[in-house]
Amino acid sequence: MKIDFANQNLAGVAKRPNAADCKSAGIFPSGVRIPLPAPFSVDHHLVNYGGLATLLRDEKPIRRYVIIFEQFDMVERLLIQPTKIVETTSPVIFLAGPIQGAPDWQSRAAEIIHNSDASITVASPRRAHPEDTFIYEKQVDWETHFLRRAGRLGVIGFWLAAQTEETPGRAYAQTSRFELGEWKVRHEYEQTKLALGIEDGFGNASYIRRRFNQDCPDIQIVDSLEEMCRNAIDLVSKA
Repeated sequence: MKIDFANQNLAGVAKRPNAADCKSAGIFPSGVRIPLPAPFSVDHHLVNYGGLATLLRDEKPIRRYVIIFEQFDMVERLLIQPTKIVETTSPVIFLAGPIQGAPDWQSRAAEIIHNSDASITVASPRRAHPEDTFIYEKQVDWETHFLRRAGRLGVIGFWLAAQTEETPGRAYAQTSRFELGEWKVRHEYEQTKLALGIEDGFGNASYIRRRFNQDCPDIQIVDSLEEMCRNAIDLVSKA
């Protein structure tokens, strides 16, 4: 594994041939403590959860980083985040749903999926961007690429999380609602695999449930993140 602190990011690279070895190397959202090389001392560790790492010193969190998995030959990519577009041969579950105004449910979803099946690549659009580095067009292009990749060879997992923070000047989950409508139609006409969960408190949930029950009765709508992830994993296994 290589750790690169450029731009306050960590690049975790496992030069291993498969996902099982990646897990044993600590590149897996399982809470594994990763000892760090110099200039860090023996009391520094990283705890990795779904692409977000906490730097610990004497068991106290002192900084959080984003982990980016770089692609090398024979490397299983477990978690893909914006904005670099890379190719993977493994099945992809795209985590679709609100980011702004929502809790970080994506990290928990990645953990659930990888604890069940480490061979699945998770594409999560949530990533912490250093100040003034966010480029809207690149984010949209990345999401579009991996939505289509998961729609073609994988599963799109929608989790409609309830709003926890105000989003001034922006309707909550506005992009997620557009994507849900688009991929609902693609499911109807192209048999795209969708898993759908709606958290209690998400606005206009009754309308979404009604329309899916009318048009897509084969899609089970669940009310917990764990169930949505399990359904997505089951759909991958049937692909």
